Amino acid sequence: MNILYLLESTDLCGGVKVVFNHAAALTENGHSVYILSPAPYPSWFNKRVPFYRLDLNLFHTIPSFNDIDFIIATCPLHLPAVYDYLYPDISKLVHLVQGYEPDCAEAEPFIDMITKSYSLNIPKITVSDRLSQRLSALYPGKHFMTCGQGLENDIFYPPEKFIADVINTVILIGAFDISVKRIADGLCAFKRALEKKENLKLVRISAVDTKTKEEALTVKIDEYHVGITPCEVGELLRRPRGVLVSPSSSGEGFGLPPLEAMACGIPTVLSDIPSYRAFSSPVDYSIFVPVGDIEQMADAIIELSENGKLRYQLIKRGLEVAGEYSYSKVVERLERCLSTIAKLSKI
Repeated sequence: MNILYLLESTDLCGGVKVVFNHAAALTENGHSVYILSPAPYPSWFNKRVPFYRLDLNLFHTIPSFNDIDFIIATCPLHLPAVYDYLYPDISKLVHLVQGYEPDCAEAEPFIDMITKSYSLNIPKITVSDRLSQRLSALYPGKHFMTCGQGLENDIFYPPEKFIADVINTVILIGAFDISVKRIADGLCAFKRALEKKENLKLVRISAVDTKTKEEALTVKIDEYHVGITPCEVGELLRRPRGVLVSPSSSGEGFGLPPLEAMACGIPTVLSDIPSYRAFSSPVDYSIFVPVGDIEQMADAIIELSENGKLRYQLIKRGLEVAGEYSYSKVVERLERCLSTIAKLSKI
C-alpha cells in the first residue's frame, strides 16, 4: 500500500511520535509510507522515513500523490479542507484518532470545527478499543476501528540488573499547560509526599520549558529535562529507585508514559481513569488513585517507597503488561483496518 500521513507538527509529543512509528513499522513491512508536515523532520526521531515538508493544504502536489492508496489525517482542524478537496472521491481518506480533542479545555475555541470533522462520513481509526467505543456512542452511525497502541521496544526496555531498593525518585512526565495531564496535581502530590518523607527527589520531563510556572507552586524540582529524545527518556527511566506518577484526567486518550515506564521496570502511580485501566486485565499493574486526590497520590508514593514486596509485584506485572504492546501488532491491525476500508469503498 501507498500511504500518506498528514501531520500538523513534528514537535516531540506522544501523538506525533506515534505517527512516525507507524510510518517506520509500515515501511519495514513493505509498504510505501510518506509523512507530510509544514514543520521540519524531527531531530528526536532515530529512524528515517520518507518525508515532505509542505503546507498541509498542498498535500495533493507531492510527486507520488496519484499513487496514494490512503491519506491518513491526524488533526480535525485540517480534515474538512482535505475532505473538500477530495470530494466526491473520498474513499482514500482516513481519520486517525489518538484522543478526543474536546476533552482538552484548550480546544474550546475550535469545537465547531472538531465536531464537523468527526461527523464527516469517513472511516476513523483509533488507538484503543475504549476510544472507539466512546466515539461510536458520541457519533452514532460513524465507522470507528482500532489499530491499537505500540511501544518502542528498542528504546523502552528494563535494565540488565534490577535494584529493587527503596524508592527516592518521583518521575513526572507531560506538558504543564495541557489541561488533561494535570501536572499541577502531580507536583502538589510530590510536595505533600516530601512533607511526610524526606530525601525524595523530583524529576520532571516536559516537551516545553514551564519550570518557572511549576516552581511558582513552591515545589522543589531536582531535575528538569526539556525536549529530550525518546532514547534519553528510556535511559532516564532505567535509573534505579524511581516511581512514575501520572495524574491525568479521564480525557487522556491513551497515555504512553506509564507504559514506557513499565517497560523499563518502573512501578507506577496512576489516576483512576478508563484509559489507564484499559492497559491490561487484570488491572493489578499500578496503584490507582482518584483524579485530583493529591493526598492519596502522595500516600501511594510513600507506600511504594517503603513497601518492597509491592514494588516487586508492580515491576513484575508492569513488565508483563508492557510486553503486550509492540508496533508489529499495531501494523497488523492497521493493515486489517485499511484492507477493510478498501473493501467497503468498493461496495
